[in-house]
Amino acid sequence: MTGSQEVVMMDRDRVARSLKRISYQIVEANRTDRPLILAGLGDRGGVMAAQLAEILAELFQEDISTLTLPKDGSGAPDPELFSGDPFPLVVDDVIFTGETMFKALNQLSNHMDMDEVHTVALVDRGHRKFPVLAEFVGMNIPTKLREHVSVKIENGVISKVVLELH
Repeated sequence: MTGSQEVVMMDRDRVARSLKRISYQIVEANRTDRPLILAGLGDRGGVMAAQLAEILAELFQEDISTLTLPKDGSGAPDPELFSGDPFPLVVDDVIFTGETMFKALNQLSNHMDMDEVHTVALVDRGHRKFPVLAEFVGMNIPTKLREHVSVKIENGVISKVVLELH
């Protein structure tokens, strides 16, 4: 195959349905109705966390806290956000090797005292190098190593997920 080709795996409607389904799964997992905190990884994880927060705010009838963490694991989130007994979720657009999620989980555990933390990914493409499991997943897309999954953002929302074939 010469050049590269894009295959749309999720369009805007499919993304919306997946985020809604993930939101209901989060509600079911949070049996004690603790306050939710969504920590998005990087720009796309931050957009996804904001979209999930909108859906969850309707389901819980309250505002949901969000923050964006750098993908490189640097910096420290505000400990006040995690005071009390929150239900923290680390949100990434695509989980691949697990390295980015692993760094974020280490970052949070180094700065916060949490009883538990949950992981969310819109797309799980496999190929783990780190022992990290995405607990809430929109779509599993098994890929070849030279393929790439991209989450596209338009006007502040996820517009589609494409598989780039090289």
